[in-house]
Amino acid sequence: MNKVTRLLTISGRNQGMILPTMLVIMLVTLTVILSLSSLALAQMNRADRGVMAANALLVAEAGAEKTLRELNIDSGFAGYQTEEVLAEDNIQGRTTYQTTIAEGSLSNEKIITSTGRVYMPANSTQPEVVRSIRLVVVGTTTDDYAVRTGPGGLIMTNSATVANGDVYVNGYIDMSNSAHIGSANNPSNVFVAHMFCPEPPDETFPSQCTSGEPINISHSATIYGEVHATNQTDGSGMYSPGLIENSSAPPTSLPDYDRQAHKDAASNTMSSSEASCTSNNTTKIWPANTHITGDVDIRKSCTVLLQGDVWIDGSLAARNSGTIEVDDSLNEHPVMMIDGSGGIEMKNSSQILTNVNGVGLEIITFYSTASCSPDCEDVTGVDLYNSQNITTISMRNSVLAAGTRLYARWSRVDINHSGSIGGVLGQTIMLKNAGNITFGEKLSSGESVWSIKNYQQIFD
Repeated sequence: MNKVTRLLTISGRNQGMILPTMLVIMLVTLTVILSLSSLALAQMNRADRGVMAANALLVAEAGAEKTLRELNIDSGFAGYQTEEVLAEDNIQGRTTYQTTIAEGSLSNEKIITSTGRVYMPANSTQPEVVRSIRLVVVGTTTDDYAVRTGPGGLIMTNSATVANGDVYVNGYIDMSNSAHIGSANNPSNVFVAHMFCPEPPDETFPSQCTSGEPINISHSATIYGEVHATNQTDGSGMYSPGLIENSSAPPTSLPDYDRQAHKDAASNTMSSSEASCTSNNTTKIWPANTHITGDVDIRKSCTVLLQGDVWIDGSLAARNSGTIEVDDSLNEHPVMMIDGSGGIEMKNSSQILTNVNGVGLEIITFYSTASCSPDCEDVTGVDLYNSQNITTISMRNSVLAAGTRLYARWSRVDINHSGSIGGVLGQTIMLKNAGNITFGEKLSSGESVWSIKNYQQIFD
């Protein structure tokens, strides 16, 4: 065989091997492409369903909020018993909510169940995703305000909310992000006296300022309601009707409390170890008119049953689902007086519960930087200026205190990531990251104000 014939033979053999190889490669490539396409499609479907599930939950929450608002207007409201359309378009489909209201286990308790549905496409008769939540709400009544401050003023950031009551501020208001006071449907009256001069302070502090703006609103923060503020000319971020031109607000004093009478009535004594409650799922009783010496700790789902007024000469810490509950025998709110520099700190799902009659607790802290602390009859000047920046009431990380009134007599209240609270007084009040705060206040129904006690997503 000559060289030419040999080369042709080898070439033919190579062509015969290449064709099957190419077919195998093409089949493998096609298989990989189909697998990747199926995986991508599955991921897209999961992502779409995840978005719809999130939307259904948001719709359920919106329905619960609307139900709570109607319940505060009319305590006999029975819920949205047929589906209400929240939104409908060709992209998001059709979203609806449906709610029911049932009586709770306590006389002042109701249970709101809200179901959100997403229909895709919008004309579908069967929902693509369904999500439900349950709110336990309690009815409470408080005084004629939701928030009242001294010269340290009211500071609100992120989603902090003041609802269902008027706001009295002796100093100034600073609001940022999406914080808001009142709502378009339920406005709040706001009064700001601008008592924050001179700065730096001297013995005349607090005096009314003669210039400057006492209200600062930035980002999307808003106030809904009549605003009366001394020296305020900028009405930005204020609606329904907003700033009343050329108006002013008179200075107001925070309420006094007969501290000495409270101390004199404390005929019982408990040590801090006797009063502390730290064992899992147990109950400890604090009798009426008790003086607790030292610092107190409540934690590990332990419950303190409060039977009347209590005086703690140290500080109080409640955490990890620790609970303070007002005894069912009480028809008037008991007062817990706290003297320590740490005041009261509650966090990590700890809570204060009203009794079956809707009677809540009042907490008053008396620490200040003055030498007479905690027995000062009055604190002014530099001592008040310094004291207003010391936190003696701290509520954070899912604390619930519906029906409870908090009062930092000479110092500051900090509320962060917490739930319903009856009312707040303090020289300074700071609210942040607190989207669920609703201060209990009488509304047009003239009955109890319904505030959120517990939130739960329902999983079928």
